[in-house]
Amino acid sequence: MLHPPLSAMRLAGRFSPPVEELANMFALFDATGYATDPAPLRDVFGVQALTIEEWARRVFGRDSFG
Repeated sequence: MLHPPLSAMRLAGRFSPPVEELANMFALFDATGYATDPAPLRDVFGVQALTIEEWARRVFGRDSFG
């Protein structure tokens, strides 16, 4: 996962609880990875999950991504 340096986030987190929480989340994702299950999104809301590339094509209407 790409994010600001964790040390910078931790320093800023000393002054902002939301930034501290974000730093903790980044640290967790760095340590364990990040995976999702789109099935509940589809089952509950009827929304099909998109990749970033699919979303960008829909939003920007061009095929220059990916």
